[in-house]
Amino acid sequence: MAIYPVMFGLPDITLITVGGTLLVIIIALIIWALRWREVRT
Repeated sequence: MAIYPVMFGLPDITLITVGGTLLVIIIALIIWALRWREVRT
């Protein structure tokens, strides 16, 4: 489902890959921070 056409010269797959990678990194950092805080407490 490509709703928007290619605007910035990047295919939808690249945008999805970059966005997914950023989401995974952010979620991993949040989980790691919460666990580290719980263990430290």
